[in-house]
Amino acid sequence: MARNSFVSRKGSDDSSPQDRMRKAGYKHPKNEDVGSGYGSGQAAYDAWQGDPKQQDILTDCDAKAIGVGVVAARDGTTYWTADFGG
Repeated sequence: MARNSFVSRKGSDDSSPQDRMRKAGYKHPKNEDVGSGYGSGQAAYDAWQGDPKQQDILTDCDAKAIGVGVVAARDGTTYWTADFGG
């Protein structure tokens, strides 16, 4: 996302979050939250809590694992991803 300055759950190769999680070896992928421009993990979480669709992902009781990543683009914009698995 940072390389191409876009935010999307859909990969640049049309892959879904679940496709990418399976490719990385995760057996029980659930869902993903993404976003950009947040100055901290707390700010990302707060923004996701303010969006009903993303809040549903955060509060899914079937999710048993989480992986979070952040990268800063050359212009300083941060790009965040949280992947959830069962």
